[in-house]
Amino acid sequence: MIDSQDGAWDRVVCQEPIIHSDRQTSVFAEVYRVLRPGGLFAVSDICAAENANTDIVKAAYARLGATSVWTASDCPAMAREAGLEIAFVEERASDIRSHCDKLAELLDRDAEQLDESLQLVRDNIAVWQDALAAGHITWACLVAEKPASDSSW
Repeated sequence: MIDSQDGAWDRVVCQEPIIHSDRQTSVFAEVYRVLRPGGLFAVSDICAAENANTDIVKAAYARLGATSVWTASDCPAMAREAGLEIAFVEERASDIRSHCDKLAELLDRDAEQLDESLQLVRDNIAVWQDALAAGHITWACLVAEKPASDSSW
């Protein structure tokens, strides 16, 4: 997040910030700090499904450099711990599956022309597709609000 003063923002929108952090609760604490009272936080992120095999999840995450495994139910828990109130939460595993399938289709179409780095992406997408098909990875969406009566103001 950019360097912001406390309470500088009415809205914070993030896509996939938690998967790339090894300090997930800090993401929510920082959002809470920069939101004005009554401000909204919308986040979508890739996460492990409940009861997922963490070795399979970590294998998929490897290309991203992500090492922490958390679940969709951890997201609202971390938001609440930071002081945010949950307005909406939803899992959308089909969205991440659709994304990976489309990416695989594009990479497969030009497989003979891929350089080494794109070949690695193509190989990893297959790992993602397997993990998604087996129900080990999902996608979580959350909207939370900083209470309007925040006493730190």
